[in-house]
Amino acid sequence: MAGLQLALSPASAGDGDKFASKKHGAGAAVGYNLAVSPVAMSITLNGESRTLSSTASVRDLILELGLDEDAVAVERNRAIVRRPRWAETMLRSGDRIEVVRFVGGG
Repeated sequence: MAGLQLALSPASAGDGDKFASKKHGAGAAVGYNLAVSPVAMSITLNGESRTLSSTASVRDLILELGLDEDAVAVERNRAIVRRPRWAETMLRSGDRIEVVRFVGGG
């Protein structure tokens, strides 16, 4: 499952309000920086494995692929995702995504 990775590192002088401090002993303050970074996730897109570097919605994926939103349909784990829900439908590691482009002709 995709998520966030948390890392604590000792704060250095001058970090100011960016860290939480805790008093130890004779008035000495020890602080820590908290870093939050997205964890990569792996999905299957049209039958091929693809790694995304952060959490993303279906709409984010379509934009990253450079596709015209009005000319594609998206299926996530064998269920159609309706266009109005693309922005709120978050991708998760292990998702199987199928993107189909509409092609016109005559």
